[in-house]
Amino acid sequence: MFRSLVAAAVVGLLWTATCCGAITVSADPIVLEPDMADQVVPIFVESDPDEDVQGLNFRMRVGDGWGGPDYDHSGPTISAVDLIAAGTVFEPNHDPLNPPTAYSYSWSGSVNTAFGSVPADGVVAMVTFDTTGVDHLAYPGPWDVVFVDGLGNSTNFAGVGADLVPTTITINAGEVPEPGSWALLASLAGVAVVVRSLRRRRAA
Repeated sequence: MFRSLVAAAVVGLLWTATCCGAITVSADPIVLEPDMADQVVPIFVESDPDEDVQGLNFRMRVGDGWGGPDYDHSGPTISAVDLIAAGTVFEPNHDPLNPPTAYSYSWSGSVNTAFGSVPADGVVAMVTFDTTGVDHLAYPGPWDVVFVDGLGNSTNFAGVGADLVPTTITINAGEVPEPGSWALLASLAGVAVVVRSLRRRRAA
């Protein structure tokens, strides 16, 4: 009996390690500009050892996912999430998407490959935030960002679990940049995505 219990425990530990520990979803700390729409932020996935996936159920929320009561509808909102944007892991291989479940502070949607699988390494989503109307002087943040929706459903890869690393949003309390400056910042964000990807490949 004792040996059976030990064997079951070992199998459980091995299953946890193989199913849920190899893939990580994360994002760099997010700094948004005040009173501005269409601020796009990349969300990353990586796996070690390299792992392929056949689908993604992507969930995320800002704060508690409902804007209150702790956050009092004061934070940046999620205006869009693109799981097949240019440069994302599912861009070259995906079935048609179903409509997501989208709220101001919570988002849930899915994508599946059209055939085979894709590597779990790179940008997995591009998230668009909006700080229009947010009183950044009274509410500069930080707000918690987690890859779980407002109902408590976690991001996973077609049933394959992942380590979900939370991040935060803060709003820049300085002056709002001119449109040309914002375009430059967006370009630098793109460069950061490429550099981060290259570093992972070299480390591998």
